[in-house]
Amino acid sequence: MLETARAFDDLDAIAAMDGIDALMLGPADLAQDLGVFGKPEQVKVLDQKRDLILSVAKKHSKTCALLVSNVEQAKKWKEAGALLLAYSSDAEILLSGFSEAMARIKK
Repeated sequence: MLETARAFDDLDAIAAMDGIDALMLGPADLAQDLGVFGKPEQVKVLDQKRDLILSVAKKHSKTCALLVSNVEQAKKWKEAGALLLAYSSDAEILLSGFSEAMARIKK
């Protein structure tokens, strides 16, 4: 899991290592490390890193695994060639479920 800007300095070497089967982006930690967490440019910056991971994974015949936050991202990265997609996080799923329930209760 690539969670720091520094990891991308050695991305090709990491992907080339025997025993590394998949490359995955840790979006929240990486966004914090890059200083874009919660900022408007966060999605764009993380997508650039996802593109790098996908490219290097293909180059070294590794699996590209990505954590995505919504259905649109899942479709985009599946079409781009990511093989493993983790949809959302436990906290986001709980928040979404509770928000939906509260909206229905308030009607």
